[in-house]
Amino acid sequence: MVVLAVGSPVGFSTIQAAIDAAQNGDTIQISPGTYNESLVVSKRLNLVGAGANTLLRPGAGNNAVRLTQGSSGTSISGLNVRGGRAGILTTAPLDGITIENNFFSNLERYAVQISNGTKNAIVRGNTIRNVNVGVQLLSDSADVTDNILVANNRIFNVTGIALYLTAQTNGTSGSGDFGTVTFSGNTLIQRLQTLGQDLRAL
Repeated sequence: MVVLAVGSPVGFSTIQAAIDAAQNGDTIQISPGTYNESLVVSKRLNLVGAGANTLLRPGAGNNAVRLTQGSSGTSISGLNVRGGRAGILTTAPLDGITIENNFFSNLERYAVQISNGTKNAIVRGNTIRNVNVGVQLLSDSADVTDNILVANNRIFNVTGIALYLTAQTNGTSGSGDFGTVTFSGNTLIQRLQTLGQDLRAL
C-alpha cells in the first residue's frame, strides 16, 4: 500500500490527479484546503481528508464523488462536501463501501446514495445539513441491495426526506426487494421556522 499526498508542498495539486496515479489499495491523504473538483473513483482506494478543513466543492450541477465499477472496498472519510448536485454516490453494484465521518451541506439532491445491488456498505458518523435527501438507498428485485448499515449520522434541515429507501422491480417503482438494512443511532433535526422548535428522531 502506498500513501499519496494531496495539497502538501510535495503532493499532488488535485485529488483526482492522485486518484488517477494510485493503485488498488492505496491511500489518498488530503491536506486541509479547498478543492474545486468532481471526483470519479474506479479502483479500491482509501480517501482520507482532514475533516471540516478539507473542503470539496464540486460546483453547481456536479456530483462530489462518483464510485464506479471497480471501486469495491473503497472508504471515504474526513471530507467536507459543500455545494453541487450531490455528495457521494455509487453508480454500479459494489461490495464493501465505507463512507464515514464526512460533512455534507448545501446540496441540490442527496448527501449519500447507495445504488442497486451494492452490498456490505457502511454510512456512519456523517454530518448532513441543508440537502434535499440525507441518505438514499436504492434496490431492485433483479439487483438486491443488501447488508447496509446507516448509523450515528446527524441530519439537519432536509427539504425532502432524511432517510429514503426506494425499491423497484425490474426498474419499475412501486415494489421490490431489499436485503438487510440497519438504521441505528441516527439523529434527525428539522427546524420548524414558524414555531422555533426542533424535531428530533432516532
